[in-house]
Amino acid sequence: MSSENLSRRTFLGFVIASVPLSHGITIGMLRPVQRQALDNPLLLALGSAVLPAELGTVGIGSATAQLQTWIREYLPGAERNHGYGSARIQTTGADPAPRWAQQLRSLDTDARTAHNQSFATIGVNERRAIVRAQLAQANAIPGDVAGASHVALALLASFYSSFEATDLCYEARIGKNTCRPLSILPQRPLPLQRARGGQ
Repeated sequence: MSSENLSRRTFLGFVIASVPLSHGITIGMLRPVQRQALDNPLLLALGSAVLPAELGTVGIGSATAQLQTWIREYLPGAERNHGYGSARIQTTGADPAPRWAQQLRSLDTDARTAHNQSFATIGVNERRAIVRAQLAQANAIPGDVAGASHVALALLASFYSSFEATDLCYEARIGKNTCRPLSILPQRPLPLQRARGGQ
């Protein structure tokens, strides 16, 4: 077969077939991992209870979608960036999503026990009371999402690491960690338009 007729798929197949099994690579490892997302209505209900009300419906939806994306892209056992000057290699832990999914179901169970309604249909104050009860023995918001001991803390950690949280804190369009033209850097950030009417 000439190099001109060698397609990318054929080449990749040749490379994969050439790797010895002793290297620990299997065909199953090459397939993308499909992870089950968290129950979205329950997650949205949790978001409206613990995230800043200034976000509005759209902002809360965006914050919960960000956590769902984090879960979808999380790779257990992946190598992590090590600290400056350290040669110690660390890897990510087990997938926390199944535990968070169970905690969401537990919030719903507590709501049905106390109010005979689902967590998504009771009032926001009732939701907050249930979350506070479950977080009574929990740790503070972690520095990284994976370290969250509870799904509510995972949602908060995910949001407060975003540029939207920084903008909301300073009430200005700072756009932390986003690409901005050099020409606008000397300018004062524009005021942030607060969410109104659930937008």
